[in-house]
Amino acid sequence: MLLQFHPMLILNRYIGVSDRFIPSEVFMSVEYHVMLVEDNSGDARLLEMKLNEVASQHPSKIEFRIRWVNLLETAKSFLEQQDYQLIFLDLSLPDSEGLNSIDALLAIQRNIPIIVLSERMDTSLYDEVLEHGAQGYLQKDELSTDRLHLVLKSTIRGY
Repeated sequence: MLLQFHPMLILNRYIGVSDRFIPSEVFMSVEYHVMLVEDNSGDARLLEMKLNEVASQHPSKIEFRIRWVNLLETAKSFLEQQDYQLIFLDLSLPDSEGLNSIDALLAIQRNIPIIVLSERMDTSLYDEVLEHGAQGYLQKDELSTDRLHLVLKSTIRGY
């Protein structure tokens, strides 16, 4: 049996309107394509683990499809081939150093949200990161699921 629902009823689920007449099976999972540009495999695994924790705590069924790359040139290549909802970017990569990495990625997809990952909190760097077009800044050693959730909520439209 094919069930048909008015699109507004499905939309209502996401804006807080009662959906008591819609079976929960109707709501499919939402995938977010995330690129992680990080040369340290330990940091990459930690962020992936935290993203999975955030997904498991989200009220909707969400899944992060994470593409991990360790070079800026590789990131640029994948960005030319596929749309991503978010990029986590380490500014210290083997083939790129500093704010030029942000500029290079935004030159390919102007509206892609970029969150910079850093070893330390530096307020002057934070301001420069935002001036170059990144949406946020996360300190690697203070990465928590709560902080990551807030960053995602403020960065990804519809999250």
